[in-house]
Amino acid sequence: MSSNPARDSIRQRAQSAIFFNAVSKPQSLTIIALAVMCWIFGVSFLGATSAIWLAFGAVAELIFVLATVSDPQQNAKAVERIFAQQYDINEVRNHHARQRVAQALEYQENIRALAQTRGGAMRLQIESTAAEVNHWLEQVFKLARRIDAYESSDIISRDRVRVPNELQALRLRLDKEQDERVKAELRDAIRSKELQLSHLRDLEANVKRADVQLDNTLAALGTIYTQIQLLDAKSIDGRSTNRLRQEIVDEVLSLKDTLEALEEVQATGMYAVS
Repeated sequence: MSSNPARDSIRQRAQSAIFFNAVSKPQSLTIIALAVMCWIFGVSFLGATSAIWLAFGAVAELIFVLATVSDPQQNAKAVERIFAQQYDINEVRNHHARQRVAQALEYQENIRALAQTRGGAMRLQIESTAAEVNHWLEQVFKLARRIDAYESSDIISRDRVRVPNELQALRLRLDKEQDERVKAELRDAIRSKELQLSHLRDLEANVKRADVQLDNTLAALGTIYTQIQLLDAKSIDGRSTNRLRQEIVDEVLSLKDTLEALEEVQATGMYAVS
């Protein structure tokens, strides 16, 4: 899958948080304090000067920090924590969309909790699958926000009612008009209104598609969760987990297609919904 700037930003912030957390852990502070105290009080070690403690402390601290930063479980937890901070469910105003996002987050939490009950390779595989689900939820949240933006636009709400009426009125005027110059202007006005109405209908169709996509996504998440529950030590091979991940990738791509369709209409049309 191609790199995603928003997701990469979340991962970078998570890694920074893990680093500073590792440095401030009691174990880390103890290593530093012990090395400094032994150096200050001149404690010798195997005949070496007390300065050896500074070198020892630096190496031990480096090993500890690297072990913490490279811990997959710590990374996963940090990414999920940053993810939850960035994608706040309370920002979704549409009731149906908010429910779907909440249920999707619940599935994510259940998958993560399920991983904690397993051990060894199975736990790592489930945690890796849960990380892919984060990418999925990112698209779900964006889609929900797009629905919100559409529904909260006073201009779109107004034009959905006004434009068809104005188009009908222009067509009636054209039928009655005798002056050719005025008729030409009316035809231009009609073409503009027809284009405006086409943009409105494309936008409405894509928002409806997005709403249905949220339902489909929730059903797919439920299926993935059930499949993960059925995994056991005998089935935790490359084929089973790769199949699950491919299903998630397919769903993410489907969501991205819907989102891009919405963005394309909004970018090229006269209704730019941010």
